[in-house]
Amino acid sequence: MPILKKIFLLISLLIYASSYLQEYKTIINGKELIYKSYKLIREDSQLDLAKIESTDFEYVNILVVDGAKLTINQGSSVEKNLPESTLRNLLQEGQNNFYEKDEYKYGLTSNIVAIGTNTKVTIKSSTISVDSPFSNAIMAFNGAEIEISNTTVFTKYKYSKGLVVFNEASVEIKDKSNFTTKGDFSPCLEINKDFGNIEGENVFLYSSGIESPLLNNKGNGQLHIFTGYGKAENSQIMVVQGTNKVLLHNCDFTCYLNETNLYNEGGIVLFNTDFENDFTEIDLDSCNLKIENIDNKTTPMFSCYDIEGTIILTNTQTTFNTYFMIAYQIENSNFATKINLDINKTGFKGKIETKGDAKIYLKSEPNLLSEVVFVGNINVQ
Repeated sequence: MPILKKIFLLISLLIYASSYLQEYKTIINGKELIYKSYKLIREDSQLDLAKIESTDFEYVNILVVDGAKLTINQGSSVEKNLPESTLRNLLQEGQNNFYEKDEYKYGLTSNIVAIGTNTKVTIKSSTISVDSPFSNAIMAFNGAEIEISNTTVFTKYKYSKGLVVFNEASVEIKDKSNFTTKGDFSPCLEINKDFGNIEGENVFLYSSGIESPLLNNKGNGQLHIFTGYGKAENSQIMVVQGTNKVLLHNCDFTCYLNETNLYNEGGIVLFNTDFENDFTEIDLDSCNLKIENIDNKTTPMFSCYDIEGTIILTNTQTTFNTYFMIAYQIENSNFATKINLDINKTGFKGKIETKGDAKIYLKSEPNLLSEVVFVGNINVQ
């Protein structure tokens, strides 16, 4: 092919691409951000049996804004698959190098992003997949709403979360939706500060990466799961930081932890490092929670530090080795550790222990505590 013709074709392709690439400016948490997307939705739209595929790391695949309503209908697929050369370069990035950048924190490199009050995305019986590190599958900001039903969400590499809810956004998940993450630092579901809400029914969760809990709640959020099943191969069932309200009803969650894991503090971890006046409420009703590697004697089912909160277990079964709960304070911490533990219709044997100035106030029927060993500052009511 003559060189001039090659140049003409290249210029034509660049003009074609730029005509479809759109930019969107917005402010999230006081920060001005510029999103780029080939599929910018500003008015009510539907995708029927569509396949939307992106091979660009720096762009959002589908961006829904300004109160628009998008419905992704049955049989559709939204995929982010990077070329091998781009993927190889990103996987060589330092662990926290890109993670700390705004491009990642605010979803500028993610797959589906919804922004703004009255903006709503409805995903029905579809597949949402990400074959890229540092790219979350679905994100909602600034009051946006997302409804997910009978849908499969899959991410493969590090820092690729299944769902992130941020800044007064809310998500409803139902009808046997599945979230699978295989990379490190990739929780299945995450509330990331500032009043996010997730409500799920008939939800299936699976993670296999280190520091990839099934549920990750990072402050001022509400999480309700009614009937959920899941397994974390190398991380916790749930990590809760700051002020949160969590209700798990009829959930069967398992985690596998061992001495070599980097993120091995407990099956359910509650802590606080940056929030003031934190108080977390955890309500577990008719659940089955299990730490699978029964040989690990030091990993507690509940690990609580630098936080005040209430944990209520009603008719909930727990499987662990030695420690049901360990509560402690980190040296020189500015936060008190005080846990109100309420156990109803739940018998178990094991240890409940506090370290340092941490305190546990335990309320339970005496017959449920016959095989429980107490160590430290524990007030049994």
